[in-house]
This record gives sequence, C-alpha cells and structure tokens, in this order.
Amino acid sequence: MATADPIVEDNYELELSRVRNKIITTFREFSECLKEREQVLLKELDDVLGCYHSYKLKIEKMREKKTALEHTKSLITQQPNLSPIQNIHEEFMARLNTELEAIKTPKQPQMRYFVCNNNILLDEVKKLGELVERELTSKVDYKSKINPVVSVCDYGTELYNLNGPRAVIVDNATGNIIVADTLNNCVKVFDDSGKIMYKFGDVEGEGKMSWPQGISIYGNNILVSQASSFILNYQLDGKFISRIGIPGKGKLEFNDPRGLTFDHNGDLYICDSGNNRIQILSKEFVFKDEFGQNSLKNPWDVKLTRRYIYVLDESNPCLHLFNYDLILQKSVLAR
Repeated sequence: MATADPIVEDNYELELSRVRNKIITTFREFSECLKEREQVLLKELDDVLGCYHSYKLKIEKMREKKTALEHTKSLITQQPNLSPIQNIHEEFMARLNTELEAIKTPKQPQMRYFVCNNNILLDEVKKLGELVERELTSKVDYKSKINPVVSVCDYGTELYNLNGPRAVIVDNATGNIIVADTLNNCVKVFDDSGKIMYKFGDVEGEGKMSWPQGISIYGNNILVSQASSFILNYQLDGKFISRIGIPGKGKLEFNDPRGLTFDHNGDLYICDSGNNRIQILSKEFVFKDEFGQNSLKNPWDVKLTRRYIYVLDESNPCLHLFNYDLILQKSVLAR
C-alpha cells in the first residue's frame, strides 16, 4: 500500500496555512472597511430620517383632520337643508387635499454658499448657477439680474474696508459673516446686516496673520490658512490659540495652504496648494491622510457633501470629485 510523501504533505499544509491566513487577513480588512462605510451610511440615514420625521408628523395630523372632515361630510349629506354648508365643506376638503399632496415629498433644505470675488461677497441663494451679490464696495457696475442685498463697506485699509478678500463663511450659530481680508492681513467679522463687529489677526505676535486665504469654523474654534505656509487657530472672539504645521512638503507641512473645511467627525481637510494635494488632519490636528497628488495642481478650495469631496483646482481650471476612499471619480472643466 502506497504512503504519502511527508515532504509533499508538509508543503501542502504550509501552503494551506498561508492561504488560510491571507483569507483571514483580507476578511478582517474588508470588515474594517465595511464598519467605516456603515458609520458614514448611518450618519446619512440619521440626517434623512431627521428631515423626514417632521414631515411624517405633519402628514399624520393632516390625515387625522381629513378623516374627521370626511365623517362630518357624510353627516352633512344626510341633511338636504344643509347644502350651503356642504359646498363650503367640499371647498375646504379640496384645499386640504392639495396641502396634503404638497407635503408628501420632503423638500431639500435650501443651502447658502458664499465666495469672495475682488471685494464682492457673492451669496448663492438660488438654484445652482444663479448668484445674488452682496455689495462690499460701492464702486461696482452691476449688470442686469444682479441685485445688491446690502452695502457693507468700501475698498481700503481701515476697519470698515476690505482689500482683496479671498474667503468668507457664515457662523450658523450667530449668523455673523466672517471674511478673510487678505491684503489687510486680518479677519473681519460682520453681523448679518453687514455691520462691522470686530477684526483680529493684525496684532504683532505669534497670532499675526500674513495673507489669510481660507477660513473654517468647528465648535468654538476658527481656523485660518496663511500664505506663509501654516494654519492659525483662534477662538471665535479672535483670541489666538495655536499655530498648526510648518513650511515643507511632508506630513503636517504646508506650501501656500488655501481653502479648508471640517467634516462631521471633526477631521480637517486642507488645500495644500503649493504641494498639489489635500491633507486631512484629525480634530486634534494630527496628520491622518493625503490625496490628489496625481490629479491636483494648486487646489484652491475644498467642500464636502455626503457622497463626494469637491476640490476646486486653480491651475487646472476644473472641479474634481473624489469619493471618501480618496479616489478621483470625475473632473468637470470650468467654462
């Protein structure tokens, strides 16, 4: 009777063990990937359910009212001498049905985007592609279809002036408009009517600004990117906290950083423009990842949605769409 070769049998067991370990490792990596994706999807689901829940409650109340009115209508129709009341009732029922149909589909909340363009604050409040300008200088020749909302200030170097602003955001908690007054080397804060409240960053010291180019708010902090290749961290009242990064090409090193934004986890996305990449830092400002080195050329700004990371490229005049695996999905050329 033939016996198995012990050497061949050992090699077989060794190869089987190696394959088994590789499968286990791959499965674990895949499981981790699924968990991360699950967290993103759960956050998106919470947002959708939160929006839909209020509409559902409203629909239920409308349906209860409709049921009660239909019962009343059946009672009215049994009394011929009440026909005038029946006519009024039917008119009301028709209006109620119209309202009920109108609220069946939740509407997408209106979003507002602000950008600066040569001392002009642009407020995108209509459908995609339509801009309404908020005038920050009185020396602008507005074309048709452009409606100034409020006059804020003139060009110049004084407190009420702006000089080459490159970024603007709105503090959702207060409604204040925060502008990077780039050539005046400071950040200015206006109330929602356009009245100047205060400025910061132009005082000598570690928190002094040099060409602020990007702004983002997270919690009680406001971060400002500097052309001098680092990020400054302030309190919302303008008190300096810390400096983030140094000039260079490595991790947590910057070359002409510009637009920056936070995601819902507190991770910070920074356009490291001179290094042709986006750097991602944790909310503790520790390096996490980077992307775009093979597709970006002087990225100017970055914005996030549930599905995509949008990056506006300056030297390649286009908009890049990355997924959250940091893989480029699409590039749209500027026209």
